[in-house]
Amino acid sequence: MTMHPRVLIVDDEAPLRRQVMVGLAQHGYEVDECEEGFSALSKLKAAESKQNPFGCVILDIRLPDVDGLKILSVIKSIYSDLPVVVITGYGSEDMINTVHSHGGSVYLDKPF
Repeated sequence: MTMHPRVLIVDDEAPLRRQVMVGLAQHGYEVDECEEGFSALSKLKAAESKQNPFGCVILDIRLPDVDGLKILSVIKSIYSDLPVVVITGYGSEDMINTVHSHGGSVYLDKPF
């Protein structure tokens, strides 16, 4: 049996989180979710302290509590090897470059 990494989805849109969670779960991934950036940092820290870290984060840029790019920078400063897929419905060529300069692994425009 292939072990899939745990995935944390950070997006303020509940229907999108559900859709991505279902899709990943159908492929064997263990998925957790939150709608705010600071909650995501707490979940990452808690998972690491329980020796059950996340293997990937899917992160929206527009969050209700903090700019997703700031959360991306914090995540990468603490967990430099953790892949972060950045998603947004407000993308542009400049945004792609900004995401990569902040350490984002992959960039996806919504809807995807």
